[in-house]
Amino acid sequence: IRQKDWASAAQMTKRFEVARQLEATAWPARLLAHGALTEGALLVSRGDFPAARASYQRAVRLALTTSERQALAATVSIAELDVTCGELVSALQLGRPLALSLRYSGRHETRLELLAINFAALLLSGEIVEARATGAEFHELAMRLDTGRLHSALDAMAYLACLDHQYTAAARIAACADAAHAAHGQLRRQPLEQHMRALVQARLDHASA
Repeated sequence: IRQKDWASAAQMTKRFEVARQLEATAWPARLLAHGALTEGALLVSRGDFPAARASYQRAVRLALTTSERQALAATVSIAELDVTCGELVSALQLGRPLALSLRYSGRHETRLELLAINFAALLLSGEIVEARATGAEFHELAMRLDTGRLHSALDAMAYLACLDHQYTAAARIAACADAAHAAHGQLRRQPLEQHMRALVQARLDHASA
């Protein structure tokens, strides 16, 4: 979940729990899928990744025959959680073919989000050539679609600069990432972004030691 105000997460959880008590299996699948997506996002905000993944998997099952948009959103969230948890093979098995299919689907926002996830997964897997190509694809699409979305891959870009031993550039990109997240009102990064930022900082600290 990409919330601007993470401080409201506890309040949102309480409201969701009230709504969940009213939920019935006879409700339309689209509505139940929305609930599963919301539950997954709240569980991510609490750091309960296994439970969040289960919620997203439930959302996929519910949405497959009713809402392509919901099914894609849940699938992308699963891929992001897999990268965050170090399940890189699983993430790329899911993310690679989906990114290819999204090139021709018109789902540009979803494709942009997935490309940022795949970019990070490839970097962490050591697939640097493919990572560069994916990062370039992300950048090209973001420039055409919404430059405000570039900040979601800045931490991964800084990590790539570290891999290239371009530590001055990496530090500048990391600073830009910090400023961009603040400008977007994100008090906390997404878990994957936090993970990439921590890796960048560790390499910068090591380089300056």
